[in-house]
Amino acid sequence: MNQLLSACAELSGKPNFGLDMVHLVDQAMLGTFAFLLENAGTVDEFFIIAARYYKIFYRGSSLVYTKNIQQLYLRYQVEKIEENICQRHDNEWTLGFFVHFLQRKLGDSCVLENVRFSHQEPQKLAQHYMLFGENILFDQESTELLYSISIKDKKLNYSDPNLLKILREYAEGLLKKVGETNEFSDKVRLLINENLADNNITIVEVANLLCMSTSALKRVLVRENTSFRQLRQDVITKLARDLLLNSTIQISEIAIRLGYSESSVFCRNFSQHHQLTPNQYRAKNS
Repeated sequence: MNQLLSACAELSGKPNFGLDMVHLVDQAMLGTFAFLLENAGTVDEFFIIAARYYKIFYRGSSLVYTKNIQQLYLRYQVEKIEENICQRHDNEWTLGFFVHFLQRKLGDSCVLENVRFSHQEPQKLAQHYMLFGENILFDQESTELLYSISIKDKKLNYSDPNLLKILREYAEGLLKKVGETNEFSDKVRLLINENLADNNITIVEVANLLCMSTSALKRVLVRENTSFRQLRQDVITKLARDLLLNSTIQISEIAIRLGYSESSVFCRNFSQHHQLTPNQYRAKNS
């Protein structure tokens, strides 16, 4: 990841490429992880969820959330750092994502007290100051965000406790698979889930993410008695059923959350698999 981001920075001529990614990457691209964060009720719950489920999005690193009577700490750490590989862009993108997320939710009431980075200080810091403020330290032992304890119980807008419950149950299953799975079908299912916002994700794209050819991926899935199409449909169908049965979210909103550009397409696909429209399924099983 760091080699890739560093190459992008060099080729694009943008030395702050990691910070640019904060705005270039749509939150919806992060799949279930982003949905979980979006439905956190408070800042404290937001950080708890971030630390608990980060591995279902990015399995080479982790987040650690701690707090004391004065401050909240969110630490980012990579499991294996190669020698002579700069961690800068990954560090700045990761912390920048969480800062931007909370700023979008809370506005000026979400004041960041301090930011610490393990990498060296860049030559120009104007863009850093715009996102993080001026209390930035470099060459530190850890990479972390520090907020005042006063924001711990602040309410986050648009939180949906029913949806959050469903997503956390689903994410727990994914988290277990991350640590235990040896089957390629589970890895494919995780990648499909992470790219839920892109309803047109293809087997070619997933094969590229797994660094293998499409034909090789097909062969592995056949040996496990499944297919890419079936796995993709399983992920979408399970979440659709859970949302219909355990929430009051409108059908159009469910379609958007599952990556459909139009609710009519979602309704048609759902009906084909259940012989009921989403509204009929909800009414019959509520």
